[in-house]
Amino acid sequence: MLKKSIFVISVFFGTTAIFAQNNTEKLTEMDAWTSKTSTNIKLTDYKLNEDNLGGADCRVRKMSENDSVNAFFYQISNEEKNNKITVFITYSDLLKIITNLEKFKNEVNNDVVNRPLYLENKYVTSDGVEFGYSVNGKQATWFFRLQETGPGNILTFSKTKSIEKALGEAKAKIEELKNQ
Repeated sequence: MLKKSIFVISVFFGTTAIFAQNNTEKLTEMDAWTSKTSTNIKLTDYKLNEDNLGGADCRVRKMSENDSVNAFFYQISNEEKNNKITVFITYSDLLKIITNLEKFKNEVNNDVVNRPLYLENKYVTSDGVEFGYSVNGKQATWFFRLQETGPGNILTFSKTKSIEKALGEAKAKIEELKNQ
């Protein structure tokens, strides 16, 4: 009887301890905005040309709080095998991606010439979206890794022209909206 009581008590406290742990998962910038309470939040999406980023649904999202514009996000949605992934990139991270694209374009040829077994050069946004290129043998592949795993988590490109167009269009739209 005593063993049974000790077992029941230890199971009770063990499960209580597990469920009582704090959830330390970091909120994304978008989650932080949309989870605010006691305030009026308005989300407005503006469609961009989806041909620019390999068929992914691209938009600019304007975030307003109490009738004051507070933030802009570049939204990328990709769907594959009934799995839809949507990520939001802050305007400041968008500018950093554009800067890193220019930097990476200057580095990629040297990396390809060195013919590494594998090389990855990337920028990771504050919310974990990865942009960069990989070199496998003698070929470079540009990518956006939207999340770590799952169907549709990586958009790949052989050249940067479509990426430059997509990022440039997003930046121009945000700047247009900022000036309204």
